[in-house]
Amino acid sequence: MSRLNTGFTRRKNRGVEFGAIPAFERSGLVRHGFTTRKGGVSAAPFDSLNLNRRRGDEPAIVRTNYQLVCDAIGVPLEALVLANYEHGATVHRVGLSDRGKGMTRPTDLPKCDGLITDAPDVALMTLHADCMGVFLLDPVRACIGVCHAGWKGVAAGMGGAMVRGMAKEFGCAPGNLICGISAHIRSCCFEVGEPVAGVFRDAFGAHAVIERDGRKPTVDLEACMIDSLLGRGVRETNITVQGECTCCREESYYSYRRDKGKTGSMASVLMLCGDARRY
Repeated sequence: MSRLNTGFTRRKNRGVEFGAIPAFERSGLVRHGFTTRKGGVSAAPFDSLNLNRRRGDEPAIVRTNYQLVCDAIGVPLEALVLANYEHGATVHRVGLSDRGKGMTRPTDLPKCDGLITDAPDVALMTLHADCMGVFLLDPVRACIGVCHAGWKGVAAGMGGAMVRGMAKEFGCAPGNLICGISAHIRSCCFEVGEPVAGVFRDAFGAHAVIERDGRKPTVDLEACMIDSLLGRGVRETNITVQGECTCCREESYYSYRRDKGKTGSMASVLMLCGDARRY
């Protein structure tokens, strides 16, 4: 029987809806959330809390949505640092000098889908529209990480890369890490061709791919991410999964696949509080 924790807490603040990880909230060390599409000001087809600035929504409206999210979660807009995506498994450490990069000022970050820091008041952020967000917190070393993980990142071992990065940079013991896996396209909807299915069989074994008579197989990205985390020493009892499919839940989430690219993005946001203290 699985010992995973299932379900983020659904929060609503100032009209903005987002998911929160119960263990993170109990720690008292961070402010965080995985946004839904509810509570913003964008018009259709981006309605309403779109955080993607590159798919045709009005820039001023998207900026308003960012401010709404920051106000709801409790992080300063100028503290945000946006990952500089490559759809891979590269992890980069950021600090106070990186605040605002990719958001309120141009970025010079290297290509990366994972961000880690031990600096308080630096808000890590990744964007999502079917790809999962993975949150990590070490309450002992007082450090955090968040990553964007699509199928390429999952297959490349992004989960393990995040754990290795935090161990290398901050001396984290993997068994102390608390992790959360956001809503994403789940195996019910993530139909793939045989080349992609083969990548996952090779990387994770046959259980990663769900075969279906007369239909294309699907891939269980969540199971693969959990394997990556467990394989690096994260404890199963320290992992919480949101357990929702972005492609199925049109009322709550954007989905690149469902909406054929004409869609918005959710965000993972995670910031270590300035008054954070180690256990």
